Amino acid sequence: LESPFATGVFVNNQTLGAGSNVIYHNLGRLPQGWFVTNIDAAATIYFSSSTTMSISLISNAAATINLFVF
Repeated sequence: LESPFATGVFVNNQTLGAGSNVIYHNLGRLPQGWFVTNIDAAATIYFSSSTTMSISLISNAAATINLFVF
């Protein structure tokens, strides 16, 4: 079985504003999941939706994050 982590991508230095944010991941498929690997502020981030090109996240505060999308 292939692990989704093996085909995941890092998306670094994404600046989020409070509210809805679109992040382009370049997976070429729908993501199975994501997690924050670094964040520079006290923000809570929620999943909103995804496409084969992007993921939409909602943040309650401005922050710069690094993500791993798989």
